[in-house]
Amino acid sequence: MPYGTLTFDTFELIERPMMVDYLRSGWIISLSVAIDFTASNGELSEVNSLHYIDPYNPAKMTAYEQAIFQVGNILEPYDSDKQFPVFGFGAKPRF
Repeated sequence: MPYGTLTFDTFELIERPMMVDYLRSGWIISLSVAIDFTASNGELSEVNSLHYIDPYNPAKMTAYEQAIFQVGNILEPYDSDKQFPVFGFGAKPRF
């Protein structure tokens, strides 16, 4: 049982491209990584730190390494030169 009619003066369909659409159109994908070394991320020895390295299992990846690895595995096949620049910021060098 209809309750009324809805009419439009104008209508615009906006399509959101998917990853494959960018690739088909010739876009070049390049992965760059930046790692935040500011003090708010904690010390390497703190378990809650994003940079924590487990002394009992040093092969275990840090939170940053896990994120880079997961995203890198997805984007690497599409990266034209398969090289990923990595930058760090917010660090205070220890002399």
